[in-house]
Amino acid sequence: MGKIRKLMPKEYEKYDTIWNIGQSPELAALWKQELEQGKRIVFVYEEGGEFLGEGALVLENDDPDYTIPGKRAYVSRMIVREEYRSRGIGGAILEVLFREAEKRGILELSIGVNVENERALRLYRRKGFTHQIFRGRYADGEYVKLLAHLDDPAVEEPGMFTCYFAARAALVTAGVFLLASMVLGPLRFTALSIGFGIASGILSLAGLGFGFASWEEE
Repeated sequence: MGKIRKLMPKEYEKYDTIWNIGQSPELAALWKQELEQGKRIVFVYEEGGEFLGEGALVLENDDPDYTIPGKRAYVSRMIVREEYRSRGIGGAILEVLFREAEKRGILELSIGVNVENERALRLYRRKGFTHQIFRGRYADGEYVKLLAHLDDPAVEEPGMFTCYFAARAALVTAGVFLLASMVLGPLRFTALSIGFGIASGILSLAGLGFGFASWEEE
């Protein structure tokens, strides 16, 4: 399992390379400046020395829908590498951003998302972005701006439980039970062997169920 931590300004080049921000020099320069000035607080999900996911809290920008000094911050660059999605990483990063905003006395968080990105929309609404404040079009299609109130009970409590990890735990336990069944059978512990075999089957089905459910997670 990886960890979520704050990105330091001196690490920006590594971060820049991973997300190919360098392809847009203007944005790269702006985001680096915001990071150095403390206007952009970036959290990265790191595993094995690699950055697999990221989310940023922008405290000030020029769009009054997204930021209001001292009241509303903007969640920017919420992204998880495609091959690592459905593991709950995006949801965990969002929880960290919510806690960071609360520590800073922020009352609201805003976020922008393409309306065709159904997976992201489900995740954001589940985490509390339930108020739509704008709908419009840009070069990549139609998008909405969503708002979450930090005192809204719809926001989930912090936690790392996800269907992905539940599926892994169930399938690993099923494997252990199956091995125990295979060992006990030849030793003539028939009842125990059958019991472990049945438990292994039930856990395997539960693992598959959690596995399918994990597709709903970011």
